[in-house]
Amino acid sequence: MNEQLRVMTWNTAKRLKHTFGQVELIHKFSPDIIALQEIIPSTEQKL
Repeated sequence: MNEQLRVMTWNTAKRLKHTFGQVELIHKFSPDIIALQEIIPSTEQKL
């Protein structure tokens, strides 16, 4: 059986202007795990 685990990392620092496009990529690639980096209160509110 050939199972693959899809992992995506996303550094959110200073990238809030591009959130919509980044979320589209998450949906497109459908990762099993997403590691969000540099989450701050303003980032959390945006997401």
